Amino acid sequence: MAMTDRTQIVRGDARDHDALIVAGYLIASTIFMLALYWAATSPGTASGDIASMIVFP
Repeated sequence: MAMTDRTQIVRGDARDHDALIVAGYLIASTIFMLALYWAATSPGTASGDIASMIVFP
């Protein structure tokens, strides 16, 4: 029962970094999608190869 008397300590100086992390993931995924698009437009890549990569990763 000693645990119920305990107060939770919250750090007030801890900054919220969630938005920065989500923005980093969005930027990285955009760069990867652009790289995939540019690789798909190369002369040696058939459209069937891109379709099979999407369906069967």
